[in-house]
Amino acid sequence: MNLSTALADLLAAVEAGRGRAVLGFDEVQQWGQGVASQLVDNGLLKPHGSAHSLVCHGCEERCFSDVVVQSSGSGKSRAFIICEVPHKQEQMGRVPVETERLQQWQCTSSLLAVFLAEKLSLDSSPEVTGDSQIIRLGMIKGLHGRRHVSLQQEPLCLEVNQQTVPLAELLFVDAGVVALDMPRIQSMLDTDTPPAGKAYTPNTDRRETRRLETQAMYQDWQDAYEALLAERPNMGKRWYSQRIARMEIAQGRDSETIRKRVR
Repeated sequence: MNLSTALADLLAAVEAGRGRAVLGFDEVQQWGQGVASQLVDNGLLKPHGSAHSLVCHGCEERCFSDVVVQSSGSGKSRAFIICEVPHKQEQMGRVPVETERLQQWQCTSSLLAVFLAEKLSLDSSPEVTGDSQIIRLGMIKGLHGRRHVSLQQEPLCLEVNQQTVPLAELLFVDAGVVALDMPRIQSMLDTDTPPAGKAYTPNTDRRETRRLETQAMYQDWQDAYEALLAERPNMGKRWYSQRIARMEIAQGRDSETIRKRVR
């Protein structure tokens, strides 16, 4: 199994776990030698303590049993499973367990959010919304101004400019590195209006959407102000706001409103 397949498995596990997946040593080994380390290096997986239960390899029954860990005086630990099959207990007794099998790794939607924010070169930190199903990553600029980018947890999707795409369709492996499909994201950003047939949005969500759109508009004004300031310094704030009022990003607001919002 290669890194691409492991990546797809990992994203599916996070979605199935509603934002959290804990993977054991046996499961990770199925990906192949070194694949888990690659995911750790890419920031998509991190160690997560020790397992307390494992599948016993002592016989063909393959029971899922608790693991007992004992430390010796030399500082080394040994692990074993006490056989749970009644007619085999005397024969099997304690079944030794390699301590490396106790290793676990974890991936969460929060870890994915940090990864995506870095790939998108966002300065802001990911922010969980009130319903905890959406993680705001920040804003990126397209042809029509700044737009919010969010990670939806159920299903696991990236939302850009009110368009959603499964995260598994946007991540890919390039020379051992997990990359983000930036051309597709840029295309979503540059779409003038959301696609037709958008699902009904409750009033509370609409208020949040309007708030975010207004915030993005203010940021567009600030960007334009800073560009004009660099081009024509010492012209006065009123002059700059009058120029911005003539631009499309003003969205019909007058120069005085704009002047109060730029700094």
